[in-house]
Amino acid sequence: MKETGSQYAEGVGGRLSAVKSASYERAVGRVEGRANQFVARYMLVSDLAYVLTASELGLTPKPVAKSLIQTLINLIDKAETFDYREAKADIVVQREGWVIDQLGPVVGGWLHLGRSRGESIRAYIPRLFFRHTLHEERQALLHFARALVAKAEPALDVLAPSYHHLQHASITTLGEYLLSWVTLLLNHVKRLEQVEERLDWAPASETSRPFLKDLSDRVCSRLGFTRRGKVRREGIWCEDQFSEPFFFLVLISADLARLAEDLRIWMTSEFSFFELADQHAACSSNLPQKKNPFGLQTIIGGAAMGVGRLAGQLTGNLSPSDESDALYHAGSLYQHAKDVVAWTHFIADVIEQGSFNAKELRQKLSMGYVGTGEARDILVFDHGVSSRVAHRVLGILVRAQAENLPLPDISALIKEETGQEIQVNDAELDAIVRGETITPTVVDLPLIKERCEELAREVEAAQQKMPAISLPEAAAAKLIQEAQAWLNTD
Repeated sequence: MKETGSQYAEGVGGRLSAVKSASYERAVGRVEGRANQFVARYMLVSDLAYVLTASELGLTPKPVAKSLIQTLINLIDKAETFDYREAKADIVVQREGWVIDQLGPVVGGWLHLGRSRGESIRAYIPRLFFRHTLHEERQALLHFARALVAKAEPALDVLAPSYHHLQHASITTLGEYLLSWVTLLLNHVKRLEQVEERLDWAPASETSRPFLKDLSDRVCSRLGFTRRGKVRREGIWCEDQFSEPFFFLVLISADLARLAEDLRIWMTSEFSFFELADQHAACSSNLPQKKNPFGLQTIIGGAAMGVGRLAGQLTGNLSPSDESDALYHAGSLYQHAKDVVAWTHFIADVIEQGSFNAKELRQKLSMGYVGTGEARDILVFDHGVSSRVAHRVLGILVRAQAENLPLPDISALIKEETGQEIQVNDAELDAIVRGETITPTVVDLPLIKERCEELAREVEAAQQKMPAISLPEAAAAKLIQEAQAWLNTD
């Protein structure tokens, strides 16, 4: 039976005497093949860099190189449209099979010149994938930050309760609440910049042959990398090119989930602080009155799954240093990374197109004795009462209010506790405790406005700093253009 390109690439007819069994394909091949949809483009781009460079150095015959380069350019152009559901091997085998099926084993057999399997799927490919995906996520985070700033600007003075342990804790504004998320997003953007910089690393050459070292150096440059590994084994045993970028994406998803949890709670009738736009909600199949926040739940559940996937990645790395136990399951890692980008864009749209209920926020502000902290500060800083005594007497006041008992005489309580004589207006203090009176010192509106303007400038500066396209995609575009020009040479 004639071998297919993939069977030839797998060594059937050479070291192996039989094709993979059906059970192997289901248990191993299809599992590995799940990553192919995410990395096929970068495998083919790196192939293009190797073939073009090998031909320049006289390692690959020019007629062979021309056939390979034209085929690779065509495959790169179509890579995103392929059906990967039936993939039965990792991308190294699959793409070699594609080329051999088109060009035959004599020409296609030159494709993998000058590198090992690990150099592709453990070194170049994950770095290219994550450098591009982190660039996408930085763009999504900045889009989200702009949406938050735009929503916060008209709500800087919209008073709202601030919660702690889901209990009324203090007084804030809706604008200040939204800006707090902007500060988190900007920190994530900075972290991703640092990770992208560490991903700018290509493996050291695995040979002492000068011409192969030259091949390796030129490929590194053509793929957009500026740094090389120091020792050969570094590129094979390291795993942080998978775990570090994924860790920070999971960290981001946890913050997205926390915001989604807030919004999901705020959508309930008990809160009624937020209304999800119809295009971001779903109906119940049974109860016609329901507006289900499935999208928010997807983010919340997805973040939890991401934490588990990260733990699985790190656990899979607990193997001999030259092994790749976690690598066989990279498909779910790549998929989840792309999901985080999608969730970031989605929740940005949720904020941008959803609506907050200022009236309900103000009405429920007075619940839970939310002004007690401000009343304490009045006693401490305006009247010289110790913090602990102020805490105690105001607790007595709140208990009396909650149990519909006669309100205590605060001045008398303080004198009884400390012998200190002060004069406070109990009715005014009671109104502050209840949140009915909002003193100017509760929220610093000028400062909130100043912070909003400052954060808006930071977001725009970060956006201006970002290149329009990722470094891997810029390198790929330049490489394809160079290869097309080379095809026209004699």
